[in-house]
Amino acid sequence: MRFFKLLSTVFLCLVISSLRPSLGLAQTADSYIQKIESQRFRWLGIKAEASLKFTAANGKAAACSGRITYYRLEEKMLLECLNSRQETLFIFSTQDTEFELYLAADQTVYRGNIFDLEDSEGFSSHIKPFDLYRALKAMPILPGQASLAAESPGSAVLNVWKTSKSGPFVGRILTVTERGDVPFETYLKNDGSKSLLITRERFLDIGSVPKKKKEKVYFPERILIENAAENTRTEILFSSIKPLWSTSGAGWVVQFPEGTKVWDIPRFHPERGYEQTSAPAAAG
Repeated sequence: MRFFKLLSTVFLCLVISSLRPSLGLAQTADSYIQKIESQRFRWLGIKAEASLKFTAANGKAAACSGRITYYRLEEKMLLECLNSRQETLFIFSTQDTEFELYLAADQTVYRGNIFDLEDSEGFSSHIKPFDLYRALKAMPILPGQASLAAESPGSAVLNVWKTSKSGPFVGRILTVTERGDVPFETYLKNDGSKSLLITRERFLDIGSVPKKKKEKVYFPERILIENAAENTRTEILFSSIKPLWSTSGAGWVVQFPEGTKVWDIPRFHPERGYEQTSAPAAAG
């Protein structure tokens, strides 16, 4: 499946490259893409303390703090959040596109595929798992997929192209620094409207690549995720950030309390729509 996704992306880039008028701009943009990839591939994962603030469309806010462990090669994540009394509010874990979300108030684990969760009408999540993936690191950009929109001393703005039935469109705009950090990113729909805004601030030196001490690893101390369609905001403040070089010993296993119920998010089928699911069952 990943091979076919990669093949489709390569084909898409070839189509877009043939439609864009200026090859010179694409070549200039590619130098910035190389900086992003060089910075991105210096780290495999992170482990950190995290404070989160959620702001709803009506302005109401809630906060929690806890720990996050993330290994980007497998899109593997574990986020545990506690209230001010150090009681568990939720535990969110992922493995590639599969997720589990434990809500202590419901004493229920919700699990399924993150793409089914994106469109599920039976379950609502303040922050979308896929948006969280996008926020923790800049998604890959293939050579020829981007054009240079603006350039200034120390940074540049890139347009990342996608295609739809109506033709190519700018699906993403990002700012790149000379070092390869991406402090600002905006995702757009094919009609030009904004869908997701990501702000990364205060990039910290969190260590060096093993056996390559001159290659420093940088990670933002603050990430702001804004869902333009739903008018929600999620702010994450990181502390005690450490690079993670393997998944072993990272503490991925989660033990849910006895009596925890499990509810499977309905799977989406292109022809049949969402499959019916039974009532939550006790965790095995």
